[in-house]
Amino acid sequence: MRSGGSTNLFGGWERGAEELEGGSDRAISRVLLLSDGQANHGVTDVSNIEEHCKKWLAKGISTTTVGLGRGFNEELMLAMAQAGGGQQYYGQTAEDLYDNFEEELSLLQSLYMRQINLKLIPAQGVIIEMLSVATQNADGTYKMNDLAFGSETWVAIRLHVSASVVGTLRDLLVASITGTHMDGTNITQASHMLQLPVVDEGILATMPADELVVRRLLEVEFGRDAIELRQIAKDGNRRAIVRKLEQMEERYGMHPWLKAKMVQLQRLAEEDTMMMMKEANFSGVRMSRRLVSKNEMLYSRDETDANMPSFLRKKDSEGTGRRKPR
Repeated sequence: MRSGGSTNLFGGWERGAEELEGGSDRAISRVLLLSDGQANHGVTDVSNIEEHCKKWLAKGISTTTVGLGRGFNEELMLAMAQAGGGQQYYGQTAEDLYDNFEEELSLLQSLYMRQINLKLIPAQGVIIEMLSVATQNADGTYKMNDLAFGSETWVAIRLHVSASVVGTLRDLLVASITGTHMDGTNITQASHMLQLPVVDEGILATMPADELVVRRLLEVEFGRDAIELRQIAKDGNRRAIVRKLEQMEERYGMHPWLKAKMVQLQRLAEEDTMMMMKEANFSGVRMSRRLVSKNEMLYSRDETDANMPSFLRKKDSEGTGRRKPR
C-alpha cells in the first residue's frame, strides 16, 4: 500500500466485496470499511455507492462502516451501512476502535437468523403508518435487523382505522415474516388476523398505557428529532440549535436513557458542534433500528462497561466505548 494523496473509497470497498464473492451460503460475508469517508477519487456519488451496496447485499455480502476521526463523512458512512445491511460505528481515536470491533464480532458470532423481511397486510378500512425508520423493499416488505440470540427486532407502526361499531371485533392486519437461519434453511411464518374489540372513547380513556410501547415510541421520536437537530446544526443556525435542544429536553427529560443522551448532546453543542452533529446522527439511527434484549431492563446508568452482549448495551454516547484491557 502507498499514499497517493486521494481516497478511492469505493474502489477499496468494492475490492473487499469481490474477495468475498462466491462464499458459502451458510457463512456471513461482511465487508468492514474503516475510513474518514472523504471519497474524492473514483465513484464518489453517495446515491450511486448506496445502490452498489444494495446490489452486493442481494448477493449475500453486507457492509459495516466505521467512521474515523473528527471530520469523517457520516452521511456516506451511514448510507453505506444502511444500504449494505450492516452496522455503523464511529470513533475519534484508535482506542475507540476496540469497542467497535468487539461489538461487531460479538454480534456476528451471536447471529442465528438473517435476511429477515416483514410484510404487513392491512384489513379493509385500515391504513398502516410506519413510524420507525425502516427500509422498504421493492415488493413492499420491510427489511428487519438480523437476529442474535437473546435479542428481538421490532418496528413501531400506527394504524388508522375507519369507524366501527362499538362492541364488535375489528380486523386490523396480518403480519408475516421470511428469513434465513444460519444453516441456510429458509423460514416463513404468518400471524392470524389481529383483532381488537371496538370500545367507546370513555372506556378507551381509562385504559392504561403500555409502558414498553410508550418507551419505544419515545425512542423512535427521539431518533427523528436527533437527525433533525443534526440538520439544523449543519445549516449553522446557533439559535435554532439551542431551541431544538430545549424542546428535546422538555420532551424526553423523563426518559432516563434519552435524558442521558441529551446531556451528551448539550455538552457537545457547547464544546464541538461538528462532533455533536455526528453523535446526533448516530444516536438517531441507533434509536430507529437497534436490537433489544428479550429481557431488557430499564436504563439506570451508562452500560458501556456492563457485563452483557455489547450489541445490546445502551450507551450515553455512540462515539465512545470500553477500552481494551491493559
